[in-house]
Amino acid sequence: MTTVSPGKLVLLQDLIQDPQRYDNTSIRITGRLVNFQPANNIAIIEYKQSSLQLDTELIDIGMNTGTMVQCIGEVKYDQQLGQLVLKPRIIRDVDSLDMNLFEKTVLLRQQHEQTTYPSS
Repeated sequence: MTTVSPGKLVLLQDLIQDPQRYDNTSIRITGRLVNFQPANNIAIIEYKQSSLQLDTELIDIGMNTGTMVQCIGEVKYDQQLGQLVLKPRIIRDVDSLDMNLFEKTVLLRQQHEQTTYPSS
């Protein structure tokens, strides 16, 4: 039986600032869906001037562009594109999420994890 990782909670700007840290990991990330090309299985999410390409082959995105979404999946560096690409296994609408409060929560959680589990 294969174990599926729950996805490390990451802010999009942190992912873009340190791509090597997150390469080949399972993450949970939030951003606004700004582009979706179903024929090419490509979507783009953005948040605070950071963007990430999604490979949507495994999922059906039933959301409009402009929707705030949260994705859980595996992120890998794509040599051809020269950037990280997320292959989400789950995507959900989080339009009602207070992003300022969410960011504070993520930062507090990261601080707690660093204090509690310093080697991870």
